[in-house]
Amino acid sequence: MKESTDKKVSKNRLYLPEEADATNPKEQGLRLLLIVNCIRDCITNRQVNEQVD
Repeated sequence: MKESTDKKVSKNRLYLPEEADATNPKEQGLRLLLIVNCIRDCITNRQVNEQVD
């Protein structure tokens, strides 16, 4: 019972890169997507702010 709970918790958690499971390509891909989306949002926000000024 405890094992499945631990797995559920770790699935919902955002990992730092050093915590990445190198054997799980899906996890790596999702993490990379998350990082790319954050960077894209930052760039978009900066461009919008520059246009307003």
